This record gives sequence, C-alpha cells and structure tokens, in this order.
Amino acid sequence: MKRITLFFVCLIGPLLIFGCNPYYINPKGPGPTPTPTPLKVKRMFVTSLTFAPNFGGLVGGDAICSARAAAATLQGNWVAFLSTSTVNAISRIPNAHWVRLDGKTVFNSTSDIANELAPLATLNLNEFGQLQTYQSVWTGSAPGGLINTLGYTCQDWTSAATNDLGIMGQDDSNNNQYWLDASNNNCSFYNHCLYCFEK
Repeated sequence: MKRITLFFVCLIGPLLIFGCNPYYINPKGPGPTPTPTPLKVKRMFVTSLTFAPNFGGLVGGDAICSARAAAATLQGNWVAFLSTSTVNAISRIPNAHWVRLDGKTVFNSTSDIANELAPLATLNLNEFGQLQTYQSVWTGSAPGGLINTLGYTCQDWTSAATNDLGIMGQDDSNNNQYWLDASNNNCSFYNHCLYCFEK
C-alpha cells in the first residue's frame, strides 16, 4: 500500500507543482512571437497616353494597361484601377505593398488605400519610368477606391456622350482624395490617363 501511495505522489506531485501551479514560471520564457508574412511587392504606373472614356468597360481598361505594359516590356498581369456602378476599384487589386517602377513606395498595403491614407509618393511615373507633369486620370472612384455615389463612370466606361460624366484624379497629387477624386469631367470633351496596377 505504501508503494502505491508513493507511486501516485511521484507521478502527480510534479504536475501539481509545475503543471497546475498558477505561479509557476516557465524557465524558458514565453514562446516566440509569430513573424507576420510580409506582403508581396507589386508595381503600378500611370499611362503615358490618354484615352476617351468609351474604351469598353473594365475589360477594355485592363486591355489598355496590358498593352502599355507590353510597350514598355513590363512583365506581369495588369489591371486598370477603375470603379463602375457595381464594382469597387479597390476590389480589383490584391493586398500588396505598392511601389512605382522606380521602387518608391506609394502605399504600404492595399488597406492603406481602403483606409483613405495619403500616397507616400505621387503616382505620376508612367510605364517607361518617366515622371509626368500633371495629368488627369479616369478612376470613377471615391476616396478608398470605392464606387462614387454620383455614378460618374461614363456609363461604366462605355460612353463619350455629352450628358455623361466621369470622376478623374490627379496623378501628381499625394492628397488622400485628389489622386482618385479631384473632379468630374464631361465624357465627350476629355481624354485622360489610366492607373495600372499589377495583379
């Protein structure tokens, strides 16, 4: 009987002392803090050419970005940063660390765009790596890359009619609003650039 009691004391005793004691401190310290997975670095540019807004919707805008990237021998898949009446521009790009073609950080993450933070650098570097002076850019977007409530998207980028309007931004602005939504223009009078983001 004494042997059985001694056995249980030896087995359970350390658990009571170390495993269940709320004051017990692990001599090895706390476990390592998990390292967050860094975001992929993705590129963006503004087109060196301007376009009438009836370029065929999002598909047409993406085709323009692909063509401009190809003209500058840029690899990768590219999409136009455009909103329509049903699509938020922000939803068209992955969560990434965004840089211009010269490597300067524009946004630390896509969340920075969604949270309406100001760009860390202006977005006026084109597909050839050249800085442009002030250019207007079709976006159709409100701050945050969202659908603009006025519906100014030149009929979802299919219209160049005089009675339609489109939201445009300024590529040389580091204001949290104006790079996306500086004004609205008549769809029949103006040609503007596009922002192209790597997908």
